Amino acid sequence: MMARPLRNARVCARGFTGPGRSRRTVDLVKVKTFSTDEPIVIKTGDTTLSSKVTGGADGTVQVVPRRRRQPQVIALKDVAKINPPPVKLTGSFVANAMITTGNSETENFGVSLNAVRRSEIDRITLAGAYYYGRQEDKDTGKKDTTIDNWFILGSTTTS
Repeated sequence: MMARPLRNARVCARGFTGPGRSRRTVDLVKVKTFSTDEPIVIKTGDTTLSSKVTGGADGTVQVVPRRRRQPQVIALKDVAKINPPPVKLTGSFVANAMITTGNSETENFGVSLNAVRRSEIDRITLAGAYYYGRQEDKDTGKKDTTIDNWFILGSTTTS
């Protein structure tokens, strides 16, 4: 019986895989049961549980509920993921300006925003930008708009 910490493990086709350079894979068929000292996240189908786990009968584990209820028995064959990666949020905000003086008088301004939410099953992207520019006529002193553009983008993809 192997009793080693199970950190950032995930279930793959061959069993449990741990992180780091010395990745070790344990064939899930050879795992009779396991337990944890700290709460872990277990995904089984559409259900996600976050709790400590204790050993159970061969091929099962018991999820210990937080509110003093009876432990829930889960078959290891039904476990899809252990400690799946969290949803990742990324984005950027950019503002720019360019002002020229001398032979020509111009003013250009812009702002853009990009946000992406990525999970195991989907990706949601939102983006938008606005650009404005104007130029002054030296002879008349009149300012004319040379650019006034904006866009908004939203997309979703599922895997």
